[in-house]
Amino acid sequence: EEDSVTFTCIIDSNKEEVYIPTVGKHNIYNAMAAILVGISLGITIDEIKEGLKNYKATKMRLDIVKNNDITIINDAYNASPDSMQAALGILGRYSERKVAILGDMFEMGDMAEYGHRLVGKSCIGNTDVLITIGEISKFISDEAKNMGLGANNIYHFETKEEAIEKIENIINTKDVVLVKASRGMKLEKIVEYLNK
Repeated sequence: EEDSVTFTCIIDSNKEEVYIPTVGKHNIYNAMAAILVGISLGITIDEIKEGLKNYKATKMRLDIVKNNDITIINDAYNASPDSMQAALGILGRYSERKVAILGDMFEMGDMAEYGHRLVGKSCIGNTDVLITIGEISKFISDEAKNMGLGANNIYHFETKEEAIEKIENIINTKDVVLVKASRGMKLEKIVEYLNK
């Protein structure tokens, strides 16, 4: 399944298959940490596996929604360079045309340009089309272009309203679309538009 992961871990010399209803290598690490905490608290592995199987992610955190035309990875709750790179890695695993809609990452101070450029580098190989929204996210699109993503596949908009006006001419049927930015960007409005 594209919206879940099953992994194997060894607990007390026993191989255990663990299912989590979310994606991303970072979530496997989170689950492994939860397993260790559970074991240290005396919870059985079966109880731990059942708990992980019933995990429910917070809304707008790698929330994968398939509508009739496209698959949307709604990760609009918040963003940092690490979480952007992780989300792009998930997008990159899809075989369909991949579109990343990325907005500004706030609260980065002097590291803002560096962090956004780092994300731009991570776009290479993980997205076919890049749409950036906001003032600082221009560094993402600039760096992606510098790294070889074709200029005809890069779009930058100052506001989400501008992006919404143009987005239907960019996104195609069957695309997989990642939407991610800092909370203050409120890019869930893009997701709402895409779900219409």
